[in-house]
Amino acid sequence: MDSIITNNYPIHFNNKAYEELNIFVKKNNFSKIIVLTDSNTKLLCLEKFYSKFDKTCDTANISFILEKKIRIYQPVKIYGLVSQIMV
Repeated sequence: MDSIITNNYPIHFNNKAYEELNIFVKKNNFSKIIVLTDSNTKLLCLEKFYSKFDKTCDTANISFILEKKIRIYQPVKIYGLVSQIMV
């Protein structure tokens, strides 16, 4: 599938998406990357993502159980976890 070029950013698919993500991360020299997933994505997709992602910096995963209704504490809890990782 070809990339879609919009006015503000491109949208890439399949291997091209991984290639462009790796270029973006290297170019911006991030000190940490946090991958936020729900529990199903962690179980079924995270290893595939990591196998195609060049870990040029410290990488952490935050996984949460996806509920039918987002409760008010969930974003606060996620923010707390991100804050702990970024220290």
